Amino acid sequence: MYRLAIYETTGTTTPKTTLFEGDFRVERWSKRISAPGKLAFSMYAFHAKATEDNLLPYRRVELLRRDSSGTYQKVWFGYIEAYKQIGINVEVICQGMLNLFKKRFTAASTSFTGQGSTEAFGLLTDTNNDDGATGITTGSGGVTTTRNLTIGRTDLLRAWEYLAKAHTAEFEINDNGVFDFVSTLGSDKSGTLTLRFRRDGEPGSGIRDIRLGADGEPMVNRVIGHSSVGGGISYQYDNATSQATYGVLIEHKTFNEAQNISTLTPMTTVYGTQRANPAPDFRIEPELESQKVDPVSGTRTLSGLSVEDIVVGDLITADILSENQTVSATKRIVEIVVEVDDSGKERLLLTLSESGIFISASYLDESFADDIKRRLRDAEALL
Repeated sequence: MYRLAIYETTGTTTPKTTLFEGDFRVERWSKRISAPGKLAFSMYAFHAKATEDNLLPYRRVELLRRDSSGTYQKVWFGYIEAYKQIGINVEVICQGMLNLFKKRFTAASTSFTGQGSTEAFGLLTDTNNDDGATGITTGSGGVTTTRNLTIGRTDLLRAWEYLAKAHTAEFEINDNGVFDFVSTLGSDKSGTLTLRFRRDGEPGSGIRDIRLGADGEPMVNRVIGHSSVGGGISYQYDNATSQATYGVLIEHKTFNEAQNISTLTPMTTVYGTQRANPAPDFRIEPELESQKVDPVSGTRTLSGLSVEDIVVGDLITADILSENQTVSATKRIVEIVVEVDDSGKERLLLTLSESGIFISASYLDESFADDIKRRLRDAEALL
């Protein structure tokens, strides 16, 4: 099912060692939009390949998964962050490659006035040349808007987030170690991929489990953005649809990185669009691809969703069926999580968000409903 290649700290040409099926066990791996995912695997502590040198922190890691045709495809790329022997096993935690750039920094004052992709790629080129090669190269771009943005000394991952917000762009380091800074990740599959869930639990929906919810605590639908540049500029964003439903909810937000109104406007707008509706808690577990027999024709067909059918950023259609209505909406995949049990059986979890909303790492974190659960528990304790 899986193979894992471990390389030196900057290169991915020749594996230092390769772990085959039986050498290790994948426990969980994930990908997130414009943010690093994680990989966890374990192996027998006395295995010949479970050496300190092979598991050295910051060694590059490629995870390969056998697809339905029997071919091994790259599905995850990152580096070893930590390992620990627990009993007779070694547990290894890996971070997605974007996380490496929390350890690379901009200058004390850095200004961006060029096109979005060009500026983002420039940061990568500069750190590779000035601070040492990372092994990451530039890839797809196409973000041609110009903004006037100035930031203080910060890590490169945060700098890319600033640029993404100013240009309404998204970014990733793909499974080949290539940095992409594009207008939109993924593609629109809403016309061909529909997932259906019946609230009454009837089988045949294509969904094994679903978690629905919403959190209004971080909501605002009027954002007044401020910048101290040039004596102070401001821009007000209003979401009329949200205001008509929930009333007017106001926040004053400072974006001192914006050097002019043309930069402050999109930064305020993308922040406002994220918070104009309740943060969704929408995670589903679709049925995985399997062969089923048609009782009429007797033929075998593939049914269900395969991991290789989707990537982070894709748009899909979600149908939620209840006793008296069917709600159909276009949703965006903002996180993919694959859990693997002791027998090698996979469990696929998808975190979905509203389509058309600019996604940032901070928004994604707020969309997870851990805080909702805490507040619900607090409320139940008072009953």
